[in-house]
Amino acid sequence: MHRIRFALLASLAIGLSWAGAQVPPAPAPPPPPKDEKKQADDRKPDEKKPEAKKAELKKPDGSPEFDVAFLDAGNIKVIVLDVKLDVTTKYGKLSIPFTDVRRVELGFRYPDGIEVKLTAAIEKLSAPLFQDREDAEEELMKLKDFALPLLKIAAKRDDEELSRRAQDLVKRISKTTPADRQNAKDFDLVETADLTIRGRVELTALKVKSKQFGETTLQLAEVKNFRAMSSGAANGEISLDASKYAKLNWSAWLDTGIDVNADQPLEIVSSGQIDVWPQNPGKYMADAQGNGSQAPNAPAILMQPQPNPGGGFNPGFRGFVQAGSVIGRIGETGAPFIVGGSFRRTKAAANGRLYLQIAPSSRNNDDCSGSYKVKVKAGE
Repeated sequence: MHRIRFALLASLAIGLSWAGAQVPPAPAPPPPPKDEKKQADDRKPDEKKPEAKKAELKKPDGSPEFDVAFLDAGNIKVIVLDVKLDVTTKYGKLSIPFTDVRRVELGFRYPDGIEVKLTAAIEKLSAPLFQDREDAEEELMKLKDFALPLLKIAAKRDDEELSRRAQDLVKRISKTTPADRQNAKDFDLVETADLTIRGRVELTALKVKSKQFGETTLQLAEVKNFRAMSSGAANGEISLDASKYAKLNWSAWLDTGIDVNADQPLEIVSSGQIDVWPQNPGKYMADAQGNGSQAPNAPAILMQPQPNPGGGFNPGFRGFVQAGSVIGRIGETGAPFIVGGSFRRTKAAANGRLYLQIAPSSRNNDDCSGSYKVKVKAGE
């Protein structure tokens, strides 16, 4: 009897144990209701990321800003991150803080590795195989104006085949190369407020920051010049004194301290009056456009009509230069042009410093008096 009861209890225990093992797990609790406001708040940082990543041109303390002109006529405004500019001169090396640099005109230089390629290709112009000579010509044509200096040297060599092909390449490349690149200087000019230095900039690349590209490196072999934006040279109001700059020999020029970039806008507005014959005060007055009488000994180039951007010619031009009119030039040896009372060009004629003078009195005297106020805006 006891054995039967034990067996029943054992069977019951086993049954209960098996049944417990078959009980399905409790269902997972439902997810909490979505908090739309919290989700919107969580998305805000992501939505703001593009705004936060947008490039900004913030000028670090003491870092100068420059307008850089490239050989391909493009321009970009950058903040220079390099601290100094090392220049090798015939008198030794100078280290110039970039904060003192106003303008740099770069001479000819080769990009990295190009000079080696050029030398090898020029030697192949007289290779034994005709195809090698043709391939060398094709490679030199691709290098364009960078090949010109060495090709001009090769054109004078005694090797007849090499010389003939080099001369032909010089002619072909020159047809599509701007004049300033054909006659590029082999030295650089670095201008500060105190002096202009002729030498060779040792840097091959410039560390800069721009709005378009962030921090980057500019290869100087691709740069034509760069001009300081913070030097006060981009804009200014100048007093043009007739007693100093209205001379019969046209030799007196005012250095405005303003640098002009080719292919950038140039605007010059002059106001006021001068007396071109102070011996008879007030009778022979002139404004910046001139007084209608002919200035003596005017340079021949000023005797030609000068087109205005909107069509027609200089509004005060009468086939001669008017006495008392404002005259300008770009660079120390640049061609003079009539500024008058209002001069506007969407593109300046050249790169360089802006100089001003006044056409002398028709009364053949150097005793003019008074001054003009001249406002200049160079660049954008």
